[in-house]
Amino acid sequence: MFKHMNLIEIGMFDPSSKMCSKCIHIKHELNCHISLCDFTIDIDLNAAINIKNLY
Repeated sequence: MFKHMNLIEIGMFDPSSKMCSKCIHIKHELNCHISLCDFTIDIDLNAAINIKNLY
């Protein structure tokens, strides 16, 4: 089922959840709403998009 997948190891303190996947702003609090670009997204989806884009 998962034959052609790559495993990506990232650092424990990489800001994948705190960085907005739309405007790349790193926020201090961990929530779904980013105030600078008015973008709302699920925290886990946001982290997955950031990891995919960065690595």
